[in-house]
Amino acid sequence: MPYGIYGAWMTVDFRLLWFTLVLSVGLSLVILAIFVKDRSWHEYVTLFFAVATIMFLLILLALRLFFDHSIIVTRDFFRLR
Repeated sequence: MPYGIYGAWMTVDFRLLWFTLVLSVGLSLVILAIFVKDRSWHEYVTLFFAVATIMFLLILLALRLFFDHSIIVTRDFFRLR
């Protein structure tokens, strides 16, 4: 196995990233509005960040596995040294 320093050209699909972020935030707000009642404000904030992060990761996984599309794509991989 050759050792060395490698580099890569990577692209980010900002439209898909923005869509994924908005979708995860929206779904998190809906889930909290339906299932969480009578909590303190800091519990709402903590639950929102937790659910939004989980939703974001699930959407990324679904995009990669079922639709074969990723937000970050490696376009070229090359050896530097």
